[in-house]
Amino acid sequence: MKGFVRKRIVFQGLFNIFDLFIDRNTSKKMVFTMKSGILTCIFILILFGIIYPQTANSWLTFFEKSGYTETPRYDQTMDYFRKFPAETQFASMNTFGISPQGRELNYLVINRKGLNYPEEIRKSGDAVVMVMCGIHAGEIEGKDAMMLLLREMLITKEKFGLLDNLTFIVIPIFNVDGHERVTKYNRINQNGPREMGWRTTAQNLNLNRDFMKADSPEIKAFLKLWAEWKPDVFIDSHTTDGADHQYSVHYSIPVIRLSEGQKKFVEKDFLPFVISETEKDGYLMSPYAGYIDGDPLKGLRDWEATPRFSNGYAGLRKRIGFLIEAHMLKPYKERVFATKSVVESILKSVRNNKNLIVDLNRKADEESVQLTRENKIYPYGYKTTGKADTLFFRGYKQSKEKSIITGAEIIKFSQEKLEGFTPFYGELGAGNELTLPEGYLLPIEWMEILEPVDYHGLEYSMTDKALNAIVERTRFTEVKFRNRPYEGRMIPSFKTITELDTIQIDPEKYVFFPVPQVNSGLLIYLFEPVFDDSFVKWGFFNTIFEEKEYFEDYILEPIAVEMLNSDQNLRMEFEKKLAEEEDFRNNPERRLRFFYERSPYFDSQLNVYPILRVIKILN
Repeated sequence: MKGFVRKRIVFQGLFNIFDLFIDRNTSKKMVFTMKSGILTCIFILILFGIIYPQTANSWLTFFEKSGYTETPRYDQTMDYFRKFPAETQFASMNTFGISPQGRELNYLVINRKGLNYPEEIRKSGDAVVMVMCGIHAGEIEGKDAMMLLLREMLITKEKFGLLDNLTFIVIPIFNVDGHERVTKYNRINQNGPREMGWRTTAQNLNLNRDFMKADSPEIKAFLKLWAEWKPDVFIDSHTTDGADHQYSVHYSIPVIRLSEGQKKFVEKDFLPFVISETEKDGYLMSPYAGYIDGDPLKGLRDWEATPRFSNGYAGLRKRIGFLIEAHMLKPYKERVFATKSVVESILKSVRNNKNLIVDLNRKADEESVQLTRENKIYPYGYKTTGKADTLFFRGYKQSKEKSIITGAEIIKFSQEKLEGFTPFYGELGAGNELTLPEGYLLPIEWMEILEPVDYHGLEYSMTDKALNAIVERTRFTEVKFRNRPYEGRMIPSFKTITELDTIQIDPEKYVFFPVPQVNSGLLIYLFEPVFDDSFVKWGFFNTIFEEKEYFEDYILEPIAVEMLNSDQNLRMEFEKKLAEEEDFRNNPERRLRFFYERSPYFDSQLNVYPILRVIKILN
């Protein structure tokens, strides 16, 4: 190894220095004079004092040198991680994108055979574990933890065995621009480090809300990286907000969208192992759950990680998505080492269960195609079922005091332990279900949607001939918008009405997305308006809600009178609204609009969803 070669060079240099102080007599016997011996000893002591501390110090992290209270800046961080491929053939460092402010998005590939490319690593049979650090750049424990863990893997080699059966992908900092927006005051709820980065990007986007809509350059780059590497297990490192308690770290794995085999493995084997191994290291773990009525002894309630979040996105892609949430009030040193312990425990489990995990993932992909072909019922709207397990909770006693600022009660936590068994409502069940179509038709005038579609790796095609099909159209009613943007987008809410139609699909006018495909979950969530992470809910189709033609009162009035006199049913509907709705009765514009919306002059495409659901292809 390069490190050992370096040490041999040092020793060879020492032996050469000895030769300088050797006095050879005529009998060619090599003797030290007293003077030269003393000088030699002094020189050796000085040399060891200079070289060896410098050699050891070269692998100390900024975090360690600071007394475990600080984290390095971007350039220092990348310089440290670049040392691994410089020192050993088991690591490579690559760039997968550029941030809006021009910084590289880097990742490391750690492989025991020195393999670097996804194709050759997949052929080797390795499982791929990917860890993302610093998606919220103020929550930066993962970065410092990975420096320590990679040092133990690759330099001291004490944990090199963790790489058996797997390849480890490390993203040291994902939100690189937010990482460099540094102050002491970026995380009011957090106990260190002394300075930290900011939650959002330079464009003020929260990357952990962007996995589906993919607005940010960072997420676009990451989705390409995911498609390239197809991780078997994905880890995202964060820090909590919320209540105080004894736990060092929390976890969340959305199992509701995994296959039954994956779910069973996570619940019965993977998660208990990770918790046990982490707690052996001295770091208590608990589910990342909310308190019922603010009281943990009344119970803890789990939540649905939707696919706008990293672990929810992984789950929708049928992969284990492990969210690490180090507890904000624990000292930074404890949070870093707790995060390191969790990642190390996950690697142990993957190493020990590689064949099972890879096989379960392969079967889950196959089932995504088969189940959507055979079973047209798709569950959604997950909430706790009311069924509870028992969890031994370790918290701190809390009290309420009246705030002199707000005049209301505010919670205060003591350091007196509060422990006891409490119900944990961790089982989630679907509150609704959706009948799936055979596929979706996207009109070519909306082809810009194909950009995020391609990032997600969805399958689609142009039809090669005209086809007749029964389709379902969706019209939106009661459309409303938030009064301010969310993640840079104006978010609509609405109700829907649907109608069936038989059309001929012109191959030059539509793109067809079959529902049975590996990433069917992504397709359904993006294209079905019922989902909050759909394209339409994220505002990709907001122009369909804009009315572009208007009426003049004096033009519409005679037309309305004619409609009223010629259509008895319309007259009855109008008179009923007059009688029952005071706001309508007292609003002249609404009364005229009643007729406009029912006239042939009204825009028939207003509030109509461009995407068609293909119920049945007829030929």
